[in-house]
Amino acid sequence: MQRKGDKHRHKGEAFRTSRIYAQNEHWWVATREGDRGPYPTRDFALLVAAHVKNSHAV
Repeated sequence: MQRKGDKHRHKGEAFRTSRIYAQNEHWWVATREGDRGPYPTRDFALLVAAHVKNSHAV
């Protein structure tokens, strides 16, 4: 995220981080509503993340 006075400000540009992460050998998906998981594999967590993203689309 940038302040209004920052140089090279691009419209729509925002701070990004990975919403899929591993903790104690389990995979989690971070959402605004809270973390979802644990999931056994990263691939399964990616499927859940895609489902969450599509179910919240406007």
